[in-house]
Amino acid sequence: MPASLKREFVGPCTTFLTLTVSRMIFTTAWEAPRGWLWISVGSGAAWTAVLAAHLLGWHHVAAVALIGLTGVVALAAVLFRYLMPSLAVSVLGVVLGVASLVCVAAVTTGFESELTRRLARVHAHVLITKYGLDFEEYDAVADRWIADPEVRAASPFTFGSAVLLAETFDGAPRTTVVLVKGLDPLRAAGIEGFTQILRLGDPAALRPANPTAAPGIALGYRLARRHGVHVGEFVRLVAPGALSGPADGSGAPKMAEFLVTDLVDTGVLELDERLALVHLTAGQALLFGRRRVTGVELELVAPESAPGVAARIEAKLNEGRRLRLYRTSHWQQQNSSALAVIRQVRAYVSLILGLMVLVAASSLVVAMLFLLRRKRHDTAVLRCLGATSWMIFAVYECIGLFVGSVGVALGCGLGTLLAAVLGATRVPVFAEAYGLGELPVRLVAGDLVLPALLTVLLCLLVTAPAARSACRVPPLRIFVGGVS
Repeated sequence: MPASLKREFVGPCTTFLTLTVSRMIFTTAWEAPRGWLWISVGSGAAWTAVLAAHLLGWHHVAAVALIGLTGVVALAAVLFRYLMPSLAVSVLGVVLGVASLVCVAAVTTGFESELTRRLARVHAHVLITKYGLDFEEYDAVADRWIADPEVRAASPFTFGSAVLLAETFDGAPRTTVVLVKGLDPLRAAGIEGFTQILRLGDPAALRPANPTAAPGIALGYRLARRHGVHVGEFVRLVAPGALSGPADGSGAPKMAEFLVTDLVDTGVLELDERLALVHLTAGQALLFGRRRVTGVELELVAPESAPGVAARIEAKLNEGRRLRLYRTSHWQQQNSSALAVIRQVRAYVSLILGLMVLVAASSLVVAMLFLLRRKRHDTAVLRCLGATSWMIFAVYECIGLFVGSVGVALGCGLGTLLAAVLGATRVPVFAEAYGLGELPVRLVAGDLVLPALLTVLLCLLVTAPAARSACRVPPLRIFVGGVS
């Protein structure tokens, strides 16, 4: 923009809008020295609530509620001190709506991140499988992709179903269909969090069979509790003969005895009730009867890049082949149902809480009409002084922009504070239902930007009718009527 145009047009317009809008929305108490007393009292009350919650040991919902209530009261005191009462109500409504949306987004994002992290401990991020039953070059495939800079770990695995036989407390055998996964402990140890799902934390517990000792097995802790099995006791696994026998399923089932050397705690209810981890060679012998695997799992440095990495790996492995031998899948496909449930809950809850913002915007319509009625004389004076309809429209739209911007800024700040308090106080949840000991909280930039933009846009839209009404205020009749 040329300097002359900026000096002759932008500068005066900015000054006009700033002076006019501030005259319409702020009270005369803005210049009063005692106004700073309200800010000091509000800030002091908020910090007192935080300190009291810490000293009294209220590290749960009570602390969050106390801090949130104190923060809202302090904001209300400041807003009603400096703004027109009708506008202060609208700003406070926007603050509460945005803060609620930010907190809900932080909790649902935390649930999604925690679920992704826990599932990646068992199934990693990308799976490489092969068409047919001859995936015997798994070591070469794993070595090839472990050298990729986007891959953190690569581990071959076997996966299948078997029947777990264990004696109950009364000596009667009890059976359960379980998911058997065979792993190479040395390679699997490179997967972040794998050792954390083992209660004893030692991957060497998944030992192979040898002439003097039975192979080791790690059972899901819920599965072990249901059967009354403890570390150091023996269990048996029976695999259907159809897995490695004739195609008609007439082969005899295979059975092997394992020593329980550890328990598995993945934090995922279904896995803890059905999962059994064994050594890769034991899984091959039990499930397939030959040296082959189900696939190779890869853990990535950046989990969100899994779709692109999976497509690139599949293209490289099948490059130059007339028929596709390899296929890939990623964690977003494998856990699509669970992720869809979380995202649907997030969308529904956000939609319901978004009604608070809509109510605040509706109150802004009333506030703007009330403001127009109070400032009708001032608006007529501006028209007499030469203000055009577009200038009057811009003045009232700037008021809506001010309400939305201030409400969004304070709401994002309050929501971030409450999310931080939720994360720091470690609010407990029902672990038996959610598989989590505490409420997961994770706040990302997108959880702040999207509600902020939508709220400001909504405030601008609902202000438009009042701004159009202000443009139709006659300059002379109102002014003359006021004199008469």
